[in-house]
Amino acid sequence: MQSNSPARFATILPILSVLLGAPPSLSRAGVCPPAAATKVAVSENKYDRFGTVATSGDTVLVGADLADSLGFHQAGVVYVYQVLGGSVTLTGRLEGYEIQSLMGFGNSVDIDGDTAVVGASREDEGAVDGAGAAYVFVRSGGIWTMQSRLTASDLPPEGHFGYEVAIDGDVIAVAATHSDSAAFDAGAVYIFERSGSVWTEQIRIIPADAASQDYFGQSLSVSNGTVVASKNADDAACPGDPLCDSGAAYVYVKTAGVWGLQQKIVAPDAAGGDFFGWSVAVDGDTLVAGARGDDDDGQDSGAAYVFNRSGGMWTLQSKLVASDASPLDGFGSGVELNEDTVVVGSPFDDDNGSGSGSAYVFHRNGTTWSESQKLLAADGDDGDGFGWLIGLDADTLVISALGDDEAGLYAGAAYVFTLDAGAWEERQKLSAIEEVEFQYLGDSVSCTQIWILAGEPGDDTFGADSGKAFVFDRFDATWRVEATLTAPDAEAGDGFGKSVAAESDRNVVGAPGEDDLGADAGAVYAYLGNASGWDFHAKFTAADGEAGDAFGSSLALHFDTAVVGAPGDDDGGVGAGSAYVFVVSGGGWSQEVKLTAADADPDDAFGSAIAISGDRAVVGAPGDDDGGADAGAAYVFERSGAVWTPVGKLTATDASTGQDFGRSVSVSGGLIIVGAPGDDEFGDGAGAGYVYADTGGGWSQQVKLAAPDAAGGDAFGSSVSASADYSFVAVGASGDDDLGADSGSAYLFATNFGQWALYDKLLGADAAPGDRFGNSLSIAPVPAGTEARLPSGEILPIPIVVIGARQNVGEGFTEAGALYLHTFALNCPPCGNGIVEAPEECDPGAWQPGGCCTVLCTAEPAGLACDDGDVCTTDDVCDASGVCDGDVVFGCGACGNGLVEGAEDCDPGVLIDGDCCGSDCMFDPPGTPCDDADICTMNESCSATGVCAGGGVFDCPDGNVCTRDACVDGACINVPGIFGDVDGNGNVDVFDILCMLDGFAGVFTNCTRATVDIAPCPGGDDLIDIFDILAVLDAFTGVDPCNCP
Repeated sequence: MQSNSPARFATILPILSVLLGAPPSLSRAGVCPPAAATKVAVSENKYDRFGTVATSGDTVLVGADLADSLGFHQAGVVYVYQVLGGSVTLTGRLEGYEIQSLMGFGNSVDIDGDTAVVGASREDEGAVDGAGAAYVFVRSGGIWTMQSRLTASDLPPEGHFGYEVAIDGDVIAVAATHSDSAAFDAGAVYIFERSGSVWTEQIRIIPADAASQDYFGQSLSVSNGTVVASKNADDAACPGDPLCDSGAAYVYVKTAGVWGLQQKIVAPDAAGGDFFGWSVAVDGDTLVAGARGDDDDGQDSGAAYVFNRSGGMWTLQSKLVASDASPLDGFGSGVELNEDTVVVGSPFDDDNGSGSGSAYVFHRNGTTWSESQKLLAADGDDGDGFGWLIGLDADTLVISALGDDEAGLYAGAAYVFTLDAGAWEERQKLSAIEEVEFQYLGDSVSCTQIWILAGEPGDDTFGADSGKAFVFDRFDATWRVEATLTAPDAEAGDGFGKSVAAESDRNVVGAPGEDDLGADAGAVYAYLGNASGWDFHAKFTAADGEAGDAFGSSLALHFDTAVVGAPGDDDGGVGAGSAYVFVVSGGGWSQEVKLTAADADPDDAFGSAIAISGDRAVVGAPGDDDGGADAGAAYVFERSGAVWTPVGKLTATDASTGQDFGRSVSVSGGLIIVGAPGDDEFGDGAGAGYVYADTGGGWSQQVKLAAPDAAGGDAFGSSVSASADYSFVAVGASGDDDLGADSGSAYLFATNFGQWALYDKLLGADAAPGDRFGNSLSIAPVPAGTEARLPSGEILPIPIVVIGARQNVGEGFTEAGALYLHTFALNCPPCGNGIVEAPEECDPGAWQPGGCCTVLCTAEPAGLACDDGDVCTTDDVCDASGVCDGDVVFGCGACGNGLVEGAEDCDPGVLIDGDCCGSDCMFDPPGTPCDDADICTMNESCSATGVCAGGGVFDCPDGNVCTRDACVDGACINVPGIFGDVDGNGNVDVFDILCMLDGFAGVFTNCTRATVDIAPCPGGDDLIDIFDILAVLDAFTGVDPCNCP
């Protein structure tokens, strides 16, 4: 190419190696760009089942029996709220005393004044699984303390004691609905009484007609010495049919100090499937029982029955149904009673969407009950189940919505209503929102083909910043939390999750703030996967660990080998740093060797970043000062047997002060990537990444990567990761400002034709200022068998890029953190086969430096200066199809030798203007003006075959009206005109004279041409006169007819 146009930077990365000048223009396209990211965040409240409710005075209890508690999975929690005026405030939290995972604490709740009772129906009692328990709490000075833990005297295995609880004064009733004492799952109810502060079991009640799967105690209520227990699976309406489930309620009272049955109550119109007693409530001499399966208004439309006691006998006072009852509403699933008010839940009502739910308020006037109000949740939605459970006392009403998803899938919610001018008004929605601010999920990430391991070092479950880690696996197209990992000895400040590594069936998690060997000495915890989940395997610490070592700040894992960074270690000086290699030995982990830098200096921070691939480990030391203060370095070690040998120290060829080289590292086979987020070439702290290759005789820098849109403070190189097949490199830029200050980004580079190119720039779909997207990242192959052709032209695994955004709002909380997952399209066409296949824009077959087709088979912008590799062209530019096209220099090379050869269309040997053969020996475009060298033609143009043709005839005008002009055989002919042929017979003869004489004389004959002025002279008189007769005579005699007088 011969050109004076400036050289241009393409998106290929040879130009990024030791970049000079401005970075290249950004090219976002790739042949198969990443799909839209999937965001993964942790909802601490998912599946909590918040919504078992009770109220007394201005106090509201809400249980969430599937909530995690103090690190125990689904142990359960009860929240205490106070209603003051129009606001509801969380004032306390109740938890079990002997906490166990899956104990079901909060499965049932009740409160009376300053005493609360909470069921934990799945708690194990010693060796008795699922025996259950109930906890009694009392309030004094606003503080709740446990007064007693109640258990069944007979400890029924899997009896679920605590499934339902009820309290009034000094009497508590507890149901064990699955007790087998009478028959399989027949159930039993236990009554306790308090004397002083001691609770004592008074009686175990089993109905005389108990039968298998009656679930006696399904619902309980206590009031003024009366206990009501339901048996909604009772078969009284259809004896002999064990699946009848018509239902019943049993009333017990204490007479002469002894509890006994007062009456068994059934619905007068009982029918199979009514489930009478699904819910019960008693207040004084009034009892209400829900029958959610009643069919009066359609299948399972539901009903509620109100009974009144007089003289020890209970009789039906009213049957309640919804005014707008519909089939499947389930009216009667929840009931509550306070004096003359009954509230009935209808959780499958569809007013706010399918299964959104509702509740109905009924009021008694005398002995007549009438519906006074229908209640709906203000934000009701499909599946909420508003109305499942109800709590009512005086002017406070609480209604649960166990299916509400606002705080997470099936997290649940409860709505508080208060009376205002005789009507119930919704005051506040309650949900089990755990405080998850500053959790920093995604502070570290690692992924395998099957799962993702992410650290959350800011979690406060076991104290401030005790930390945890999550294992995510894929269920169909959805990623979900498979396991939550915590340290068995977790304490505040451990920072568990600051580093993580996953490989095969192992997970390891660093806790650099752990204090066993001194403050912040650090530790690492290993977990082993099995069919049932993840089990804690081992805890290991440095053999010479000391305070401040921060052992576990970084981690890398390769099958049975783990490398652990301790950047605070002082062996080479304060903060010089070290790294430790551990291997699995005898079922546990043992220290194999301690790695240090041979040239260690204070504050090198050796061990800040770790990577391992096979028997090769790379350790970052961002504080190394060889290239200037904190320029940084990375060290390479290789193992032979059990011996690790240093084989190289890597530094940037353009090392500079504050470069922070070694802040992140990654190794994959013979490829090492080192991040330098402090690099200043394209702005203060814009950052860079360096690629090194194993040349056989050592490591050499191949490429310096920079963000094409680099800006100061981007911190490009905050994190790096290379794919296992070396085809992709990801680089985080956590300080990028595209979506706000420090919102962050990540760049994915791909290799093809031996070159590196930007594949895509990745952003968080909902990124916001301060998210720090890209602070951590990891590339892993997708599950085996899902392969595709990628830009290298080979069939390769498709990587999943997992990117951490440690300060993202996550599920809605400040700096809770989140992960973003990017996957790649299948069946990409091979770039490099010379065939342009969608979505390719070009495919040169072989990449050409300076060409118009990138290494990813995308076209450079049209008009971009390029080099077509031909020295005989000039002013080369890219066209829209990715082809570099320049102007051929005539006489340089074959063009101009007079021979049509190669790709030439023509070759005249010499340049001829207008011959349709351009200076590049190609035909001029059709329509180009040309000259065919024939003066008898005009307005010629080039045809598609290079022929100059067309145009009009040139008639050689000489400006003399007395001549006739013509162009014949390339020459102009201008001859005198033949005047006088008046009658138009082709001859000038006597007839023309006669015609003219007629015209002159004004006599008109058939041959007269009265308007012919043959001789317009003198001076062009335009008259037919004697001169015209003379002209005819002149023409007849051959004399010049215009030789006018």
